[in-house]
Amino acid sequence: MSEATDQQAPVGVKDIGGFQVVKELNVRSAHKIAEVTTQHGPGIAKVGEETPEAKAQFTTEARIHQAAKSVLSSNRRDAIPGVIHAPSATVTGEDGIATDRAVLITEKIGEGKTLADVLNETGGMGVTESFKRLFPVALAIDDMRKTGIIHRDLKPSNIVFDNNGKGRLMDFGAAVTTLHRSDDGLIYGTPGYIAPEHARGDFATDNTNIWGFGAVVFNAVTGKHVMEPELFKNDLKLAYTLFYNRDAYEKYIGERIDTLSPLMQDVFKKALAFDPGDRYNSCTAFLLDLEHAEEDAAQSSTEIPASIVEPQQEAQSRQDVHPEARSISNILHKLANIGRERRAHEQHDHRDTRRPAKRHERIIQAPRHRKTTHAPQHAKAKE
Repeated sequence: MSEATDQQAPVGVKDIGGFQVVKELNVRSAHKIAEVTTQHGPGIAKVGEETPEAKAQFTTEARIHQAAKSVLSSNRRDAIPGVIHAPSATVTGEDGIATDRAVLITEKIGEGKTLADVLNETGGMGVTESFKRLFPVALAIDDMRKTGIIHRDLKPSNIVFDNNGKGRLMDFGAAVTTLHRSDDGLIYGTPGYIAPEHARGDFATDNTNIWGFGAVVFNAVTGKHVMEPELFKNDLKLAYTLFYNRDAYEKYIGERIDTLSPLMQDVFKKALAFDPGDRYNSCTAFLLDLEHAEEDAAQSSTEIPASIVEPQQEAQSRQDVHPEARSISNILHKLANIGRERRAHEQHDHRDTRRPAKRHERIIQAPRHRKTTHAPQHAKAKE
């Protein structure tokens, strides 16, 4: 795992490739980060070293970044900011000294506020808010699978919110396009968001993204880390044990999520499974399951039967959810409600008339309860 450092970055950057520097950003990064003015609007510039290796790295990053954006469905291309300039530029410091450095400039999203910023200000956002804000990121990650792109550094500071509060995925510096093994001895990613198999140096796969996204969502929902980053500094022995011992790992994760409802715990256990093959196949499936687990927990905590809750109330509470999520989620929710209503009906005597039957209940029970006006003698016989 590489530690962030600014030792190689220039101090007091004034101009980057003819783009005026608006301000330098105080973010934890291995590079100098600055906001610049470009012909395409505000941009975020990442300034690296002068070496050919650094420029080659930025060339690869820009290629993968653009490939990830291009593979997104046309109606959600804005889930990943565009690349404005790469891979190098003349960087002029406030002292007037100009050097040719590795440079990557991408579009600035909204006010530049990241999920990490929001969590530092407010703590956990809960399931509903996390669902609305992060669903576009889930869709983007799932689309990236079409070209085998693995981000490898999913974390709150790499998700930025636009002016509508929707999450956008950025920073493809650790991304790869094929199965990759850390044969150089380095583990790419950020402590607390690295999947067990990747921490062991094994291949990073599509399901490595699922684990990273699961860790991000847990952080967003609760305001807590599913795996403490300090663990990697303060207790390397425990960290080693967790990544190599399934029982120890599952016990640790179970303790971290035990404040959630049982159904929500099951969802997170699947997203964060020790074995990559036991995880969800997509980030969107994970988020949808999480949302329904919360709904079930909320319904079980009240005495009001789910079958008599006004559908309009639910629609109103979900009106800001991403359209694709809402359509899929509504279908699943309606199916779940029908199942609940049927089970509730079977548990009551069919002669119970304390509440009017729903339309579908009348259809199901028609042979028993139908009262005909064409043959009044039958009704009289029943009496």
